Formats: sequence, C-alpha cells, structure tokens
Amino acid sequence: MDKQENNKQLTHEQKEGVQMAYEQMLKYCEKIQETQGMTRLSFFFGVMNLILTILIFGSTPQYYWLVFVYKIFIIVPIRLYLGVQRKDSFYLADFCWVSVFIDSLAFVLFIFEIFPLDYEVLLMRIIFLFSNGPQGWASVLFSNAMVFHSFMHNCSLFIHISPVLATYTIRWNYELINSVFPKLFPLKTLVYQSYYADIRNCFWQTFAIYMVWWIAYALWMCFSGLKLPEKGQDTIFNWLYTSNPNLRKIIDSIAYKLFKKQKDMQTKTKILIYMLFHLLMVLSTMIWAILCFQYKTIHQLFLLIIASSVIWQASGFYIYFTLNGPKRHLEKQFKNQIQPIKAKWEKKKAQ
Repeated sequence: MDKQENNKQLTHEQKEGVQMAYEQMLKYCEKIQETQGMTRLSFFFGVMNLILTILIFGSTPQYYWLVFVYKIFIIVPIRLYLGVQRKDSFYLADFCWVSVFIDSLAFVLFIFEIFPLDYEVLLMRIIFLFSNGPQGWASVLFSNAMVFHSFMHNCSLFIHISPVLATYTIRWNYELINSVFPKLFPLKTLVYQSYYADIRNCFWQTFAIYMVWWIAYALWMCFSGLKLPEKGQDTIFNWLYTSNPNLRKIIDSIAYKLFKKQKDMQTKTKILIYMLFHLLMVLSTMIWAILCFQYKTIHQLFLLIIASSVIWQASGFYIYFTLNGPKRHLEKQFKNQIQPIKAKWEKKKAQ
C-alpha cells in the first residue's frame, strides 16, 4: 500500500527520472560484468585458487614449486589468448613475465639435469634475486589487488607473488624437498654456501641477464612499441604513463627540460627515463632479495608486506565497484541534476 501511494505521489517527470536512473544502473552492471568478469563462477574459482594455494604452501611446501610450474603452462596460454582479444598481449614482454618464463624453464632444466652443479647453483640464485627483488616488490608498487573474480588480476598476482612463494619453500624447506625430490635442486650447495661468499659475481651476473632484457625492451619500445597505441595495442609503459598522473608528470618534466624543441626526441626520451627508473628499482630490490636469502625473518616479513598490500588494494577495489562506482556512474550521466543534491548531502554530513 505504501509503495502504491509513493508511486502516485511521483510526477511524470520524476517517474521518467527514476526509469532513466535504473536504466543507467543496468548499463553499469553490464559493463562491470563485461570488463571485470564479475560472475559467481569466476569468484568461486578465484577463492578456491587462493584456498588451494595456501593449503599447498602451508601443509605440503615440497610440492609448491611443482604447482607453480603447472600453473605457468595453464595461465600463460589463456593470458595470451585474452591479451590478443584485449589488445594488450605485449604486456607479456614486460620483465616480470619474462622472469616467470625463466623460472619455469629453469625448473624444467633442473628436472632433466642438463646443467652442471655450479651453473644450477648460479641459476637458482638468479631466480631468487629476481623473484624476491623486482617481481615481489612490483606487486606492491603496481598496487596488485586480490580480486577473486578477475582472471586478469589473478594473473598479475601470480607472476609477482608465486615466484616469491616458490623460492621461499625451496630456500627454507630444502631438506623436506630433497627427501621427496632427491638431487633435483642444488639445495645443499645453494643453502650452505653463503650468498656473501660470492656475492659480487652473483649479483652482477644476475644484473647482466636483466640488462639483456633492458636493452632489447628499450630498443623495441623506441622503434616499435611507441607506435602500438596508435594501432589500438597497449604496452606496460603506455598503461603506466596514462594511468599514473604523478609518474607522467615526472617523466614529462624531465623530457621537456632535456629536449624543449624536439618533440620526437622528447617521446623517445620518456621511454629511456622510464627504463632508468625501472633499472634503479631492480637494483635496489635485488639488494633486498639478498637479505631475504640470508634471514628467514626478513623473508617472512616480505610475505607479510605483500599480503597486506594486495588485501588492502582489494578492499579499495570492492568498495569502489559496490559503493562509489554506481554513485560516480550516475553523477557522470546526470551531472546537472545531481550536483545540487550532492552539495546538499555533503553539507548535511559536514554538520
């Protein structure tokens, strides 16, 4: 009865306004389902993946590296397929993806015992430095979020966090792993020979491998990658540059000071400035990785930092799409009509 009375009190214009607002909300929901994959099934798989990962990592850590390799061979083809559809397949040329490919290849090579022991030890240390350095910290710096329903978000979490978990289990559960997979990893040599014994060579050899990617990626971006956004293709640099106003402001400012009148050089310089930032980040985080190798407490602290960051970012994501998202969508569609109501509401809250 009350609903009928309220409906009768509405004018024809008000009824049309309600219908228009409802139509916009339906469009918003469709957009979220299409762009974010927010379905019951995707949420189910996302949560189950998290539960299984925690169970394996906590109860049977000796098998986690194996799960990590299996996931790579499942996730990469799907991500590549979606990347072609989304026109962001060149994201897989980014260092974190390349590093994951190196990890998976190295684990396969360990199984077949292709390399001599000394090379296996070096390769294992390189994996550790990359995983607990730039890859792990990228999850914090890039604001990765634990969004259960999104395959794309889970891909980002996987390439940045799974290597940290895999190397943690190998580093601190080497006796357990060796009992199940004897002689698979160069564990005793890796663990008992201090990182500091040959740190100079190990660090710079790892850095040299990074520089191979750095040079190749910088050249590709300068001569080919910069043109991809014009063709509808996206790159990590373009995504960061367009979505992060603070980073864009810093890069633009430096590029303009160096080449005030040469716009073409400014554009290529922006790539080099970004790559220099990337290089400094990799160097500094690799030093952190050495501490993680030497001290279990620091390594555990790192896991806690990453977990706290991705959970915090996820809370912001869900709050936005469930509360702020619909509100901002309506504000965008009915700006003139909503502005007085919004001002009145904010004034009331301030009192």
